[in-house]
Amino acid sequence: MKDFKISYQERSHILTFDILHEQNSDDIFQYFQVSRKSRYRYYCQKCVTVNHQIITQNTLLPPHSRLQIAPLPDDIPSITPCFKEITVCYEDELCLIVSKPPKMLVHSDGVHCADTLHNCIQAYYDAHQIRTPIRSIHRLDYETSGLVFYCKMPFFQGYFDEQLKQKKIERIYLAWVLGQITAPLTITKAIGRDRHDAKKMRVSKTGMSAHTEVIPLLLRDNITLVKCLLKTGRTHQIRVHLADAHHPILSDPLYGSPNTQIKRCALHAWQLRFMHPLYEKMITVCDIPPEDMHINPTVLSDL
Repeated sequence: MKDFKISYQERSHILTFDILHEQNSDDIFQYFQVSRKSRYRYYCQKCVTVNHQIITQNTLLPPHSRLQIAPLPDDIPSITPCFKEITVCYEDELCLIVSKPPKMLVHSDGVHCADTLHNCIQAYYDAHQIRTPIRSIHRLDYETSGLVFYCKMPFFQGYFDEQLKQKKIERIYLAWVLGQITAPLTITKAIGRDRHDAKKMRVSKTGMSAHTEVIPLLLRDNITLVKCLLKTGRTHQIRVHLADAHHPILSDPLYGSPNTQIKRCALHAWQLRFMHPLYEKMITVCDIPPEDMHINPTVLSDL
């Protein structure tokens, strides 16, 4: 149970915490997973006040006091903007959730530095005069389409990182797989790096724990449309788990084989659910699959 009420002033970008029970100012920072280094900077830069008085160190907050935290006066790094059109699926003062098209990197790989999703977000921020670092909470593989979550306020980056780590951000994917799956699957095999191919992951007893729930939605000839719920977030997790279960994703370039139905890995990040720290309610965001996934919207209407 929280010992404060939170509000946000969009014009000044100041966070306000009305204190309900006695606590320390550091307790607020710790609740939102703000690192010790960042906490120190907030104090040193005189961004923290209690009842309009600047504080420069951890301070006792009595009931009915008001803590306010202003953004750090950072020099915002900028990358080359890319003016490819992107679809915004959800946006508020804190979050930006966009639809990544297939065959686009989320961020630079050292070679492609000007046409990634991050570059598109830079153009969007520039156009809307949003002054903040470009920070995604998670990423998608190059061929995977769907939702990518960006945090627009650095103060909350650690909070969302921890929410993801604690499996409190729900991510649901849609995929076409080879073969018929007629009953739900629970896959909990650990995943590690493939020693023989640096680009691949594999099921490994010595790997990191991984958990994927697979639910069949539609059978068509010798392929199945499945809904995959990620309980952990290992690299290539869905792709590896399905391939190991002898149901590789159609046209997966690493773990499957080409298929005439689709020319890229048939995987789409369809839904995100998370607790909004300002609104204090669950937010659900969905992204209609692109045409190449060949999914009738009526299939998703009952999910």
